[in-house]
Amino acid sequence: MSRIILVLSLILSLSTNAIEVSNFSFGQACTDGKTFGWICHETTDVYVNGQGRCLWNEESKPCTWYGFQFDYKGYKIGDVIRCTYKTSEIGSAGNPREVVTNNSDSGEYSLTLDSESGHFYNPQYVIFSTMPKEKQIIQSESVCKFGGEELFRYKFNTHYPLAK
Repeated sequence: MSRIILVLSLILSLSTNAIEVSNFSFGQACTDGKTFGWICHETTDVYVNGQGRCLWNEESKPCTWYGFQFDYKGYKIGDVIRCTYKTSEIGSAGNPREVVTNNSDSGEYSLTLDSESGHFYNPQYVIFSTMPKEKQIIQSESVCKFGGEELFRYKFNTHYPLAK
């Protein structure tokens, strides 16, 4: 009987140390870029139109907002979710402060959450540019893990306007 209780206690303690993600959605973001946002159109196709404004490498640029959101529980403050991505074309990745990589088709980033449970919204953007026909659609895939276990994965296509 004591073995059963020990095994049951071990199983329950292991399950409470895992982050649980639910209601994941990816798509077009509706945001003012500063104070609020949500995934307002779930889609796997992001059409670059440049109708937003974004800070890229400390410069204001026309951009298109997209991203992902999810509900979660079982998070411990200070834990880090690690994500990797791969794209079908070489390009640059960065943020409002700096360009992080140039001429790469893969990379990584991390996420930290604000509380042990709640809702997480991750706005992202692509800077407006045009592409030749053969590079007009870029495929991307991201995988996010915690403790070596996959939490979520998403794939999408970025559609750029045709260069004149």
